[in-house]
Amino acid sequence: MPPDSVVSLTARLDGMFARVQGEVVGAWQELGSYSPWIALIAADSSVVMGPQRVGEDGAFVYVAPAECGRPVRLTNAAPGNTEPTWSPNGQSIAFITFRTGNEQIWSMSASGEGQRALTTVERGQIHGCDWSASGILFAVLPEMPPPGIAKETMLSRGIYSIPPSGGAPSPIVVDAFQNEQPAWSPDGTHLVFVSDRSGDPDLWVAAIGDTARVHLTDDPGIDRFPSWSPDGSRIAFMSNRAETLDIWIVPASGGDPECYCEHPEGRCLSSAWSPDGTEIAFTLLGTSGQPPKSDIWILKVQ
Repeated sequence: MPPDSVVSLTARLDGMFARVQGEVVGAWQELGSYSPWIALIAADSSVVMGPQRVGEDGAFVYVAPAECGRPVRLTNAAPGNTEPTWSPNGQSIAFITFRTGNEQIWSMSASGEGQRALTTVERGQIHGCDWSASGILFAVLPEMPPPGIAKETMLSRGIYSIPPSGGAPSPIVVDAFQNEQPAWSPDGTHLVFVSDRSGDPDLWVAAIGDTARVHLTDDPGIDRFPSWSPDGSRIAFMSNRAETLDIWIVPASGGDPECYCEHPEGRCLSSAWSPDGTEIAFTLLGTSGQPPKSDIWILKVQ
């Protein structure tokens, strides 16, 4: 069972996930990031959740208050939309979408208006999307080029940044390894990312403009979904180093990771810190059902 420091957001919303704008809603599949924008007007935090699988319609981005309130659907285009992330000022949201036939990063206002493309990746999978004052981070895993598209015109696999208004991607970490799931430090001077350069998927840290790579976690297990705390001192991530996929936290300067939440009956995915750094929202994917049921939980941290 979850520890006493964990509460269910799904239960906290008291059944409001049952129906949204006339659409039958299943289990939340993925979690984006907390935003302070509702706190500015209602003394509350907000969390972006997506994608949401609804029948054959694909995935959609919603917003919902972390304390209580009805989730609001922001995207309608299908197929899927995924990995939403807030702008630093909480007024916009960037997300990955398949609506044009290939994964691209789009942005919209916090109310869902003004949806537009920011990237024109020729061919490849985009993994990770994170926004800071320094730009929008994303990772590309290229696919084989289709007929008529030269391989030289495609982005090499690696991590890139684009301006919030869109534009040509700037390489941040591009090398022979698989680098994905990047996340900015709060001040935008560093990033943490997942890489197989040590043989296993571990967390690595890089300073912008520096070719040095710092090995943050080192374990035969799989470390995924890093998320930097608002004060920059800690990084939360998911790891199966204790057999189940649980939430771990490691000092950003290096040190021994600590398990903060163990769920033997499910897998923890996609964490996001609250603006004040006292809570972490995450998705708990169950082990039964088809598809497995997932819920949003809030973990209180010291």
